[in-house]
Amino acid sequence: MYKKQLYKKENYEQAHYWRNAGILWRFLSTDAHKRWEIAEVKKGTGMDDMELASAIGWLAREDKIQFELQHPNGKDKTVQF
Repeated sequence: MYKKQLYKKENYEQAHYWRNAGILWRFLSTDAHKRWEIAEVKKGTGMDDMELASAIGWLAREDKIQFELQHPNGKDKTVQF
């Protein structure tokens, strides 16, 4: 019984990651040549930090997105997609 519950929970969590990755993919595809900043993506998708991080990780794992870390003034970090 415990294994079935655990299996269902894992499937739910995995489906949640797929859903968020799909939302992110569709959002980024609205302007494929734009370099998006994290704040723009969070606002546009409505995801919190953890949801966005998991979606980015999922898409990066499948080589679906590229991102870069910039240091414009040597202190601040900007992530763009």
